[in-house]
Amino acid sequence: MTTRCRSQQGVALPLVLMLLALLSLLLTQGLLDAAAERALATQWQLRQSVFNAAGNGIAHALQQLPASGSTLPLPYTVVSAEAQAQVQWIDHGYSTAEGYSADRYRTHHLQVQSTGTAARGARLQVSVGLQRTEPY
Repeated sequence: MTTRCRSQQGVALPLVLMLLALLSLLLTQGLLDAAAERALATQWQLRQSVFNAAGNGIAHALQQLPASGSTLPLPYTVVSAEAQAQVQWIDHGYSTAEGYSADRYRTHHLQVQSTGTAARGARLQVSVGLQRTEPY
């Protein structure tokens, strides 16, 4: 007949309960981390789509660069698959072109602003400055 020490009786149940508590804690933390990662990935996708929309607006505006002496186009919207961009031209006027004869050339200072917007209120503004040297 085997004899057991009375000091070791009932140790298995508390040990298993502690292991289960530890495993449930680890599982809960893993689920919380997964939820946080998903939220961060969604935010990154929104920011990327807004950035792409604003960049598309700039590219479209540069393709439509007005001819010398013509009026700048009114603000307009460029729509892409996931977002849209509001494009605006800003005229900063003329200055004397450096390195050229002052009476023959001038520099036209322009700026293009593109504001991309997407779902959940994501917004980003991109601005590009241009200088165009042209004859009087």
